[in-house]
Amino acid sequence: DVLKTLVNELNQSTEWVKTHQDDAAKLLEKPTALDFNILKTSISRMGFGVTPLSPQVINEQQQVADAFYQQKLIPQPLKIQDAILTGEIK
Repeated sequence: DVLKTLVNELNQSTEWVKTHQDDAAKLLEKPTALDFNILKTSISRMGFGVTPLSPQVINEQQQVADAFYQQKLIPQPLKIQDAILTGEIK
């Protein structure tokens, strides 16, 4: 299953970043043109792993989408729930 493989690979990659933050920052220095210390701080603050979206996160995203539509930043309303993949990934 492609999705299962993708999620597993993302989790492995983020686990490596979590346990090798200096190495990850060094890898990102050149392609991003950002300072090592900025990258290190950013990496230290990020969440790690792929997890399902909680109802709270989905609701917050819907509120953002609704605000974008009301401000005419997007041409039509979005229903965030329609973009959420449902089902179990084992």
